[in-house]
Amino acid sequence: MTTPAIFLSAASDDLKEGRDLLHRAFERAGCKVFTQSQSFGASAGNVLRLLRQHLDKSDYVIHLAGTAYGSEPEQPAFADHPDFKCSYTQFEYYYAHQQSKKVIAFVCAADFPYLKFTEKGATTPTASAAGCSSWPTATGRPEADSRARLWKVFRTVRSAR
Repeated sequence: MTTPAIFLSAASDDLKEGRDLLHRAFERAGCKVFTQSQSFGASAGNVLRLLRQHLDKSDYVIHLAGTAYGSEPEQPAFADHPDFKCSYTQFEYYYAHQQSKKVIAFVCAADFPYLKFTEKGATTPTASAAGCSSWPTATGRPEADSRARLWKVFRTVRSAR
């Protein structure tokens, strides 16, 4: 049995905590995990090239969609469509589909307690965590609820193999 490689995709502005939580859980489960922050962290090179490399090495892409748009590359994300604009997070989603990766997308509801952030060019926060800086919990015990949510995602990935 080979070790699954997972790319976690989410805009850092509003879903960084969720992406980081999933990253830790999948690593503890023995998966190889790639994230956008790894690509940005090594941004001495071309970020789109690094994202492509990480996505190409991945068996699965888990895409968390929230309210933040995120950063846009300065160069066209897709050379054959030079006028097409998208954020890095959107690029990850589109590129994964182009490469026929197994993509699991989660779209967070409007009332999801996002991290507070201010979209580029705006002067007031775009989304609010309503005073909460962590993911919502059903039991009031963040770790127990997080484990339950992550187990559900992990089972989804395992059954897609």
